Amino acid sequence: REATQREPNQPAIYLNLALLMGEMDRVNEAETAFRKAYALDSTLAVAAYNLGVIAASKGDPDKAAAWVKRAWDLRPEEDKYGYTDAFYLVQLGRKEEAIEVLEGIVKQQTDYADVYGLLEHLYKQRGNPAP
Repeated sequence: REATQREPNQPAIYLNLALLMGEMDRVNEAETAFRKAYALDSTLAVAAYNLGVIAASKGDPDKAAAWVKRAWDLRPEEDKYGYTDAFYLVQLGRKEEAIEVLEGIVKQQTDYADVYGLLEHLYKQRGNPAP
């Protein structure tokens, strides 16, 4: 916290503080620090992702999906962000959009196994076998 006083415009300080607060299960403090880090540097995908996870934990799937989508837009090579985007889309009942997201990740030949599991589950719900 002293570092935030000495260097109040350094996003890395707030990001590290947020991660620490999250590890200590101090979610509200983590959220505040993630928001500050993102406000200082809107390219911090990890801050956006974590804000999405926090929003989901607080029962706000719309905000969760919006934050995670932002993170994935910033880091499209990060399969975990894409998977989480699809997961929240499913929670919102937007299964076809989730399938499109997951199929796009599969085309990149991901090794992130959860992508395949969720995609298979969605295909089965839809009544179609996997292509």
